[in-house]
Amino acid sequence: MDSGLRALMRDVNFATFGVPAQITVPDGVAVTTRVIWLTPGTESVPVGNEIRRAEPRRAVAIRSDEVPAVPRGTVVTIDSESWRVDGVDRLEGEHIRVFVVPHDQ
Repeated sequence: MDSGLRALMRDVNFATFGVPAQITVPDGVAVTTRVIWLTPGTESVPVGNEIRRAEPRRAVAIRSDEVPAVPRGTVVTIDSESWRVDGVDRLEGEHIRVFVVPHDQ
């Protein structure tokens, strides 16, 4: 697919489904952008020796052209609620999908 068309699709998706957010990377500057809440998913099998409950994991998509790296510990503030990035789900061409948990300030 043409990169111009991909960029247009990304812009339309984030404008339509996105919500305003502030992304603060550890030891970094805050970036104001839009993120998309994704459908929560569950892991059917725990990773390694971890024991966990089967509960949905919250995830958001962040534009990779505005925030190119989203390490663990990044704070995502949406509607005055803060979330901490707990891990990266996957990297897509136009966005980064990350898992978030409530951030205790």
